[in-house]
Amino acid sequence: MEQRERIFECLNRLDASRDRSTGRTGLGLAITRKIAHRHGGTVVHGHTPQEAGACFLVELAVLPG
Repeated sequence: MEQRERIFECLNRLDASRDRSTGRTGLGLAITRKIAHRHGGTVVHGHTPQEAGACFLVELAVLPG
């Protein structure tokens, strides 16, 4: 599985130097994607150079009316 998709898994840490003692639980992106999916949308990691930081694209359906 590509690293960019693994960041959406609950409690997944791609960097071995990060642990729970830093206060991060690794739930935010998993929750965000689940909410978007439940509303008929998607969340993907955009392609950016590493030094530019992270870019996430969220698409949600527009409901009529």
